[in-house]
Amino acid sequence: MSSNPTPLDILFEVTRSLYKDDDHATLSNMSVTCRAVLPLCRARLFYSIEFLLHTPASNEGEVITRLQNLDTLFFNNPILSTYVREFKFGNAPNSGSELLWFINKPELSRLLDSLNWAEFDEELKRSCFRARARPTLKKLYLSSVENVPWRFVTEPVQLYHLNVCEVTLDLEPTSEPPPQQAPQRSLKEFSYGFCEGTLLFLFERAKFDFTKLERLNVDPDDMNDINTGWAIARIAKETLESFEMFPPDSYPYLSPDANTIQIDTFSQLCQMTIDVDLPAIHQLLRTTSFPELLEASIGIRLQPTEIRKEFGAPLVESLIPLLQDIDALIAGPKEKRCMPEICGIDLCFHTGVDEGYDDRGRAFFEGLKERLEMQVMEVFPALCSGEFGPDESD
Repeated sequence: MSSNPTPLDILFEVTRSLYKDDDHATLSNMSVTCRAVLPLCRARLFYSIEFLLHTPASNEGEVITRLQNLDTLFFNNPILSTYVREFKFGNAPNSGSELLWFINKPELSRLLDSLNWAEFDEELKRSCFRARARPTLKKLYLSSVENVPWRFVTEPVQLYHLNVCEVTLDLEPTSEPPPQQAPQRSLKEFSYGFCEGTLLFLFERAKFDFTKLERLNVDPDDMNDINTGWAIARIAKETLESFEMFPPDSYPYLSPDANTIQIDTFSQLCQMTIDVDLPAIHQLLRTTSFPELLEASIGIRLQPTEIRKEFGAPLVESLIPLLQDIDALIAGPKEKRCMPEICGIDLCFHTGVDEGYDDRGRAFFEGLKERLEMQVMEVFPALCSGEFGPDESD
């Protein structure tokens, strides 16, 4: 009696369901008991490789052992590494502590706030590269790793999602220079934060194509990072769907200059979160249109000369025309609006004033906040009315 083979689409759905449920044990058992599902199980089991130190209690020795075991597995069966599409490596951000233990050799134990590639032995470095499984990698996440070789980031040719946070690349003269004829990778998603000038290197020398970028998230360190982040947004203005740009934690606030943020049109942008100073947001809204923008969170960071703390209305008189123009650009007559489809907008003013630790400081802060709120209601009549957004007939 003959039996019909199980259709491929059913096998695909079974393995996908097991993967979504994190049932790796069943996937592993199926891969050794059923030849028909072996490739599908392998594709699920090795899709994502993760080596993150999540908490101060993480056992780094076990993490390194896992990495070396995986390296042996890939060395003995090279086809397995071709299934890898996602690689996460480093200290997991927001783990609750910045002090994590890294133990390379028992006699070299140190308390570090990040992993240091320079302290890895050569075998471990090779294991990291093999686990990253070039050139099939599509998503690369690096967090809190020092002295990462530039090749670790720039070699995967199919990479479309790059996330680097608190990472420093090894750009010393002893490093091998980037190849002049390296293939240009088209990124769709890019997240960057606190990497000490690494952003400019990735922008100018890493052969990434940002013209088809869909999501951009930047936490800059300095003015160079701010300008580079906006330069990437300008390159991706026709495809960008989500854009988040936060300021460095400094006061007076750093903000892009007027020429940097002249975008013209964000054709596909639906969600935007930015923090800039008052002249910058006015310049952006005056020179840029957002035909598809639905939600925006805009932080307006006031400089010391722009706010009167002593008494009366906090905002100085010279700012009023600027604010009224911003009100019209966002919520005024439809023919003047720069974001005609906006459904929700969060406008936040940052004064740089700390509420302090005593009752007197908190009382002053609350009083300033109330006075500022009253003045904003007066200079933003259209925006505060809530009677704006797309026509119901559209």
